Amino acid sequence: AVSSSVRIELEEGMIPVSDIVRGITGILGLDPLTMGNEGKMIIAVPPRDAEKAVGILRRNKYGRNAVAAGQVLEGKGVYLRTALGGLRRVLPLRGEGLPRIC
Repeated sequence: AVSSSVRIELEEGMIPVSDIVRGITGILGLDPLTMGNEGKMIIAVPPRDAEKAVGILRRNKYGRNAVAAGQVLEGKGVYLRTALGGLRRVLPLRGEGLPRIC
């Protein structure tokens, strides 16, 4: 968003977060959007191609949770439309991320 001088607006309810992750981050007061994880990616495609792209991704076992979770608009920054209808800015992670323990 910063590099392209656009605004990205995400729908919180559309972002696939497992119940386990949602529960743990909720208990700990952490934001899953700022947690490090592996095997996730964001793909930006023209709106007319979003449904087709999601369909293609879902055909693969690694893309079974693919969704169209946002849109690119005029403006600047990344925002999250919350489940309650609010809008909050998603800021880049600062400092050290939590290490992954495995």
